[in-house]
Amino acid sequence: MLAREFIVYEPSNTDLSGGKFGVLDQSNCPTHELIPRKVFRFPYNGFGGHLAGQLTYVNKIRAMRPNAGNVHQFLSLIESRDSTNVFEAIAKGFSPEILIAKGEVVETENLTTIEPSYQSLEDVLAATVINPFPGGFRCCDESVQKLMDEHSLINPDSYNHMISLISFVTRFPDLNKGFQQLAYTPVSHVSALLSTMKESIKESVKQLKSWGIKYINVMPVMNLGGYAGATQDGLHCHVHMDLTETGHDVKYDGFLRSAQDFDQSITDELRVCQNNAWSLYVVNAPERNYQLTIRPLSNAQQFQDLTKSELNGLARMLKLTDLALCEAGIAKHRNIAFRPLYEGYDCENFKFFVDIFPFELVGGLEIAGNMRIAKVNPYDAVEELRSIINEFTCTGYEYMDYEY
Repeated sequence: MLAREFIVYEPSNTDLSGGKFGVLDQSNCPTHELIPRKVFRFPYNGFGGHLAGQLTYVNKIRAMRPNAGNVHQFLSLIESRDSTNVFEAIAKGFSPEILIAKGEVVETENLTTIEPSYQSLEDVLAATVINPFPGGFRCCDESVQKLMDEHSLINPDSYNHMISLISFVTRFPDLNKGFQQLAYTPVSHVSALLSTMKESIKESVKQLKSWGIKYINVMPVMNLGGYAGATQDGLHCHVHMDLTETGHDVKYDGFLRSAQDFDQSITDELRVCQNNAWSLYVVNAPERNYQLTIRPLSNAQQFQDLTKSELNGLARMLKLTDLALCEAGIAKHRNIAFRPLYEGYDCENFKFFVDIFPFELVGGLEIAGNMRIAKVNPYDAVEELRSIINEFTCTGYEYMDYEY
């Protein structure tokens, strides 16, 4: 059921081709076949009675965005990319955007705004804006709402009209700080990035719950490098908030079901290092070689539970981890998935954690078996990374100098 706040009654003066800013209207969605779908393959009754299964967002309109689907052009862009900060026009107020947060000041009234505005963001360390081309859609006009009401789905047990997926981008407006990689980004800036993302999530969730949305799948990620899916230059974070209230994917269901015994898979033998708030481990059954996980020393369940001290500690750990992986010769393209308990879910033993996936090609057997043939023994990876990090410490490498 779509919350009334996401139905737009006034026509937009903005070019919304390709579903820009996550808005569906008659111009980009004239027929019901174009309405995005949230689809489950092999659906089953998951943890807590929520629908679970292999999950896909079917979004034909996304194919209409600039350079969509042109793999060769995209890879050429990656290879030729320089340090140009594509946020420059936005930060200087030359390009309109829908602002969510400047620093830790959040503007939740913009969650349903469809008209972007010109903002000057050069006076803050980090800022959050609505993703111009998200995987789903925030708002629709009455014509699209009518299409949804008039056309039934093929299999309502597996298919859902997917309209409310809010997507943020948090990054550095400072044009002189267009950092490309965690390893070379000051901890103060990484911490500011995380802090702005946290406040964006916290205030948005509060607003969404006041509109009657109970279950919110909050999925924060960082894509480092073009081969890991980054389509913007410079370090940045994405937050995807699925508001359909229709379940979760099979991997997340596994996290929930195994939460009580989760700590059994991370032992002292797999721990690489620890700081005041976090421990870094090598994953014992990795999906990628050198896959790592960062666990809190506290019992925090959601991103918005993290204290300022914990955010600083996480920033230091992320930077140190990236430095160690670079030193080990691991590809600089990697994905970082922050794993919170979804809003409205009840799982007492679940603890927030972070997964780090170095980019790798996968083979047919691995796709067919949903598994990985690891070329590096996880325990060997532990020893290697411990040695690298100890060397940083012994040689006086000051990765903890910066505080936000």
